[in-house]
Amino acid sequence: MHLYARGRHRNLQAFDGGPELSCDRRDPTYIRLVLTPKSNKEFTNVGDQGCCGAENILAYGKRWVLGPFTCDSATGGLTCKRADGRGFTVSRGSVQQF
Repeated sequence: MHLYARGRHRNLQAFDGGPELSCDRRDPTYIRLVLTPKSNKEFTNVGDQGCCGAENILAYGKRWVLGPFTCDSATGGLTCKRADGRGFTVSRGSVQQF
């Protein structure tokens, strides 16, 4: 999974009026999940499929936190949520939004 966050935190840029977390899954089909303060969306028709380089890899058992977002990586998938608990879990086999 590839994590990218934009927002009003540290060296991040403002985007659509607030922070945004974007997570791309490459296999078995390319999808993008976007979490903002007001929405939780899944995109399956992504035109800019430039994700998934060697940078921004979150190893199993690790946690990533920035602004209102927290992501936990486990063998069963990557779970990301914002401070109010809304978010998603994504793995090779499934995508669940909550």
